[in-house]
Amino acid sequence: MTKAISDEISTTKLYLSPFQLMGTLYHDKLHNNFVEVDTETLDHFFQGREQNINVVKMDIEGGEMAALSGMEQLIHQNENINIIIEFSPAQLEIAHLTPRDFLEKIAAYNLFIKYIDEGKKRLININNLDELTFCCKEVGVVNLLLTKHEAVVI
Repeated sequence: MTKAISDEISTTKLYLSPFQLMGTLYHDKLHNNFVEVDTETLDHFFQGREQNINVVKMDIEGGEMAALSGMEQLIHQNENINIIIEFSPAQLEIAHLTPRDFLEKIAAYNLFIKYIDEGKKRLININNLDELTFCCKEVGVVNLLLTKHEAVVI
């Protein structure tokens, strides 16, 4: 059974891409065909499991904010958690969110944001909205590392 990570346990439509083997929970002009899927929160999925979670990788086509909302306990309970997350202002817009919404969510969890500069193979600290939007100005989509520590713990 296919499941989607979100901020609630429910059933929803997963809109399929006509070009690639992927989908999104958000309907737009490119995604018209859909399948029904169950949604799950990461907090619920990991409930009762006595293990530390050190790394979570997300590339879920605009669903990153919902996934973060559904993993609040996971973030608070795992001191060394590192979240690699895709950041795309265009995908946020389809989900009716803004880069500021993203930044405020991260700030609420007291997480540091580091831009993963894949070309130069380095991490760059992100301190404000201008730096966050600048890092993806040319390519539109970038990966970020969210961590509880100034220094990376991976």
